[in-house]
Amino acid sequence: MKINFSTNSKLSEFIKIPFTSGLSKILPKTDKIASSPGTIKYIWKKRNSKVKINLISYNGTESSEKQIKNIAQISEFVDQKSIKWIDIKWVHNEKLIHDIWVMYGIHPLVLEDIANTTQRPKIEEYSDYTFVVLKIINFSKEKHEILTEQFSILVWKDFVITFDENNYEDFSGVKARILSGKWKITKLWTDYLMYAIIDSVVDQYFSVLEDISEKMEELEEELMFSANKSLLNKIYGLKKEIVYLKKSIWPLREVINSLQHSENKMISKNTHLYLRDLYDHTIQAIETVETFRDLTSGMLDLYLSTLSNKMNEIMKVLTIFSAIFIPLTFLAWVYGMNFEFMPELAIRWAYPVWWIIVFVLIIVMLLIFKRKKWL
Repeated sequence: MKINFSTNSKLSEFIKIPFTSGLSKILPKTDKIASSPGTIKYIWKKRNSKVKINLISYNGTESSEKQIKNIAQISEFVDQKSIKWIDIKWVHNEKLIHDIWVMYGIHPLVLEDIANTTQRPKIEEYSDYTFVVLKIINFSKEKHEILTEQFSILVWKDFVITFDENNYEDFSGVKARILSGKWKITKLWTDYLMYAIIDSVVDQYFSVLEDISEKMEELEEELMFSANKSLLNKIYGLKKEIVYLKKSIWPLREVINSLQHSENKMISKNTHLYLRDLYDHTIQAIETVETFRDLTSGMLDLYLSTLSNKMNEIMKVLTIFSAIFIPLTFLAWVYGMNFEFMPELAIRWAYPVWWIIVFVLIIVMLLIFKRKKWL
């Protein structure tokens, strides 16, 4: 059965937002149907960007950052007694992901999830490594939409590999702390590095929430002065983006909770304390999103109330005019009858008196309406 969400429906004519625009972020077109489990197939928009691979290593006394040309060069640094962070930008290169599988023996299902950028945030623990999927979120003030990208983390005892769907640069703070050599991160193991990366992602959520809050304040101010279809489109679009934001952040709570209660020996008790704080931040972000969703629903209700009030004002004016003209219509009807013997027709001042009566009636009715506070 084919469900047709055509733009000819009454709702889509009134709200000029395509029904499928929200689903396209979650359900992109793919030719991966009937592929065997573990098939490495990049799913999302076609890209031609060149893959970037950065290698950061540190051991508590010194640190360095290098850009390497291909994944094979990583083997040169494997035996070094240091923590290594391999940061890979862009994941559309399926061959590169396959080469990593050959080098490290990662489970094929993990590689499939890395290439499939529509994954929800999740965590999977294996015997010697941990796999985490996150959503990096930004807010476009120009397009008024949430922009997300998938970020995957593979954590071993002494090295970490991250896969970035795009070229996300907001980990510069984490890298700066490592390269400076003055922070706690350079003296701890990969579990703390994983925490620092996830913490940086969650901090970005709050920046996005601030942008959305500013946008909501603008819409509320605009709503108080005018209610039109354009404003309805903005409110409805923002509500749709907030729902999508919730879908991206909500599963992260389960990820942090699983890490916090994990019995994996790679995660130290010291890092558990930081994960608890990170869990609190995640809950705070989720609660803020829930508040925004309620506020946008309230804005839609306020929009409908504003339209209803405007309609009531229009109907009140029209009703007043109708009430005024009812007795005037009666007078016109009486003296418009074609009877030969009507006493007033022979009076010389009958016509001016009729007009005087009309104006007196209008004034009296307006005064009554004013006294009743209908005007």
